[in-house]
Parts: sequence; structure tokens; C-alpha cells
Amino acid sequence: MNSDTFLLNDAISILVNYLDTHESVVLCGGQLFDRERKPTGSYIEYPDLRFFLSLVLRGSVFYKDLPIFPEGEIPYYISGADMMMRKSFIEKYGAFDPDFFMYYEDTELSYRVQSLGFGVHFVPRAHIVHLHDMSPKERGPIISTLDLYVIQSRYLYLKKVMGDVVMKSLLLLHKIKAFIAIGYFVIRRNNEKIENWKKIKKLLFSISG
Repeated sequence: MNSDTFLLNDAISILVNYLDTHESVVLCGGQLFDRERKPTGSYIEYPDLRFFLSLVLRGSVFYKDLPIFPEGEIPYYISGADMMMRKSFIEKYGAFDPDFFMYYEDTELSYRVQSLGFGVHFVPRAHIVHLHDMSPKERGPIISTLDLYVIQSRYLYLKKVMGDVVMKSLLLLHKIKAFIAIGYFVIRRNNEKIENWKKIKKLLFSISG
């Protein structure tokens, strides 16, 4: 569980009991709520190529509403804020990939679990509040270290899940966009945007193909 979570009921016991009574399940998570106690993203759709292209070309992505699932297996990945895993799986296949410092580690882990033939399960009876970090908009207009970690982890996930060719192609596209963006904002004399894109460009050229 994340450090910015707390329990609304005996969620840990509920998740443990679910694993104990479903021997084939190795990964599950509960229902997350925001700080206003409203249901929030407990599971998320796996990012596909269109998702990453949209992020590179448009700088944003549209998240569609996902269906509300009952208790059981889901075709999505469980938020890393409240994952419960079976110890035997961790001992054999590992848990979070240590190559990820922050972000996308839960996405990759759920993907690995499903690609090995195991199901990812949602247990909505387990209620957990996730306070969340601030969004980029709330953090302000200056790109932060956290924003850069997101970009770095995004390319690591691409390499591990979609392969070198896809990762290198998107990375090249992103580098080209960075050069264009810097030139554009030099003309517009927007120093804030120039500095943001310089930080992004520096990060992109530090990523190993």
C-alpha cells in the first residue's frame, strides 16, 4: 500500500482472505476512494500505442470511463496503491521490477502477471482511501522532478512491454518534438516553456535505447 492511503474497513484482512479462498489468484486489489470518499480509479486500462502517441504528439490523453466490475477477474491493471500479492508468486517471478524507480511499476507488474497466465482480481469489498499526489496542474506550470520520472518510466515500460523498435521510434518522435517546441517558444519568448522543454530534451537524450 502507498504511504498516502488509509483503510475505511478491514481491507487488508479482506484481501488476504480473498487470496486464501481463491488459490489460483496471485494479485488482487480493493476499491479506492478519494479524500472526499468518492470512488476513484481502482483499476486502469493498459496503455496502448495510441495512448503513448497521444502523449507525445498532443501532450495529453483522454481517459475513458471503464465499466464497473463486480468482484472477480478484470482485464485491466490494479492500482499500485493497494496491491495484494501471493508470496509464492513473488518468490518465483518477483514483485515490482527494480528498474522502475517511480511510476508504471504497477502497470508492468499486472501485465507480467496476466502474461504469465494468472488473473488480476478486483475485490470491491476492501475499501481504501488514496489521497493521491497533486496533479501536474496543481503542482504548477514548472515541470517537476515527478513529471520527469513519469516520462522516464513511460519509456522503460514501452521497452519492456512493446519492445525496442516501438520505444526507439516514439523516443525519436519525442526528441523531434522537443526541438520544435523549444524553437517555437523561443519565438514566442516564453521562457517558462523553454526551460520546461529543455529539461524534457535533456531527459530524452539520457534515455538509453
